[in-house]
Amino acid sequence: MLPHVRCTNRQRGRALEIPVLDLQKAQTSWADVLDSWESAVLTTGCFQLVNHGIPPEVLETCLAAARDFHGRDSAFKQRYAMSRSLNNRGYVPADFRPTGTESRRVVRDYASLDLGTALADAGGSIESILLGPNVWPDISGFRQAVESYYQAVHACALATSRMLSRVCGLDADHLAKRSEQGISLLRLLHYPSPAWDPADPPNGHTDYEWFTLIWQSSAGLEVLGRDGRVHLVPEEPGALVVILGDLLEVLTGGWLESTLHWVRPRQPDRHSLTYFFGPDFHEVVAPVAPRLGPQPERYPLLPAGEHLTALRVRHFAHLRAAVRDGSLDLPFELPAANPLKAVKQDRLEAVERGRA
Repeated sequence: MLPHVRCTNRQRGRALEIPVLDLQKAQTSWADVLDSWESAVLTTGCFQLVNHGIPPEVLETCLAAARDFHGRDSAFKQRYAMSRSLNNRGYVPADFRPTGTESRRVVRDYASLDLGTALADAGGSIESILLGPNVWPDISGFRQAVESYYQAVHACALATSRMLSRVCGLDADHLAKRSEQGISLLRLLHYPSPAWDPADPPNGHTDYEWFTLIWQSSAGLEVLGRDGRVHLVPEEPGALVVILGDLLEVLTGGWLESTLHWVRPRQPDRHSLTYFFGPDFHEVVAPVAPRLGPQPERYPLLPAGEHLTALRVRHFAHLRAAVRDGSLDLPFELPAANPLKAVKQDRLEAVERGRA
């Protein structure tokens, strides 16, 4: 039997069970637990990960650094603003302006400091948008604290990738070998205020990469499960939440699906350390896993670097503006939306209509 965390799903009035998987057991006796991993990703699309190998003191030191940065005044944080360059690195402020005259949704209810894989030879190229230099705040001990966490969470991601590769019917090192200089990203996220109303219709998204590892200081993460229901993921002390990303869906031709999710904080001052594990820039992702969905032909070949660059540029206003004014020249068109999100968003809207 899988161990589970129980929480109340307020929207449905039912108890929700989120699978809890033990990474240490997976590393020592993977064959004994493979069915549990498969069940988790097929039925829930996310799970909690315990015994993940990240030392508590490394996590706590990184969290303290994130709190220190986000607690500083706006003038200090703006010195490291992402909008000062064309790289996907730096500080992104919260923006509590409403998205429309009749909406209580805001532009961005979180602030973030984004850091990731930095390649020395990426300068001046398209690769530099996703793999350019990091921006390090001038705070004593900050860089060491964050780099220590980054190294630990990356090691955890590699171990997790071996189990997910096996679940897909692939060699254990399949994802790791395709991600040796991966387009991976760590976001130090801060949600200063609780959601207006947890019953408001959510604005969901899917993550672009292979998968995501999330540590959250308090509850707020919600997912649309493969069961077609909306679920609040509980805070489990010390655990990471694993969310499946778009590229795993492509790799399996839809046998696995990326998980539509969003955050509606229940408490003020919520922090999360969110790590996106991605492939090398020049990888081309296609449905090649032995375990495929019923219509793998629906999934086109995706040049990973171009696909992820296009979606990141589309996401940030200063990068879209750079494309319009010609200071950022891309050899491809920006998509109108993330095509791998659309079908899940339709399901979510059907759930919301049924609740109305």
